[in-house]
Amino acid sequence: MPAPFQRARSDEQRAARRQAILDTAAQMLADMPVAEVSLNALSRRVCLAKSNVLRYFESREEILLELLDAESRAWLDRLAETLPTAVLAGGSEGRLGPSTGRAGDSAAGEGDFPGARASAGASGSAGADGSGDPGDPLGTGDKGTSTAPDDAPDGDSPMARGDRLSAVLATSLAARPVLCDLTSAQAGVLERNVSPQVALAYKRATVENAHVLAGLVRQCVPELDEYDALRFAGVVMLTAGSVWTHAHPSEAMLSAYEADPALAALRLDFTDTLRQALEVFMAGLLARRGTRGETLAPGAAGAAGGVLA
Repeated sequence: MPAPFQRARSDEQRAARRQAILDTAAQMLADMPVAEVSLNALSRRVCLAKSNVLRYFESREEILLELLDAESRAWLDRLAETLPTAVLAGGSEGRLGPSTGRAGDSAAGEGDFPGARASAGASGSAGADGSGDPGDPLGTGDKGTSTAPDDAPDGDSPMARGDRLSAVLATSLAARPVLCDLTSAQAGVLERNVSPQVALAYKRATVENAHVLAGLVRQCVPELDEYDALRFAGVVMLTAGSVWTHAHPSEAMLSAYEADPALAALRLDFTDTLRQALEVFMAGLLARRGTRGETLAPGAAGAAGGVLA
């Protein structure tokens, strides 16, 4: 929606126009993928010349990076309200999806994250990503049995909490397609046409977001140290961006899958694939606790979470 003034003269008017550009770009992302959001189309929607838009942002990519950071912070704010309760429920049966034993059609997935029911329903079907047993899609054995040396009941073991954490994170991300789409374009597209100043501001925000997510992870799995929690936080977004791309193939790829049933296993389900990957990474971190002899070197914390947008 255009601003109620033609020329922004005051700081307040310039800030309002800048926000109008961001809001319009966000509305476009709700209707189309990142690749289809052009500066020309954005200029038309915001009722400004392209040259005027470039007075507020140096490029299309800067606009999208700002939106990516805003989407990330909104997601993290919501997680801060819901994640610890969902994960630390002690393996309550009421929070697990009926078909897979994962957070899906549960109170955690359905009530905490808008739109999660549809995402979880798709991911809960057996074989959606070419897996066999939906209860143990990676063939790793009983998911409820912890390999960590803890005497706690299975439902409250680090491994069980790690599984619930992975499930809730995957479901919450599936409910935020704009965040996932922007994340999938981050390194290959959005970071390529910006100045060092924009890159610096964005990466500093990235590290801050990584620490926020790592703090939430440690609330749920305090057995992880700061370094491993940051590594997990980084892998969450790195994996989410990659899986999102593969889970949304082109029309040509979809036609190929339909033409040859043998290829159907290559079509990934976003929620289930991400959940599996995070479970495996978390299990590895827990299994390696105290065996690395590593220390948190200066700067390592930021590097560990550097991929989080």
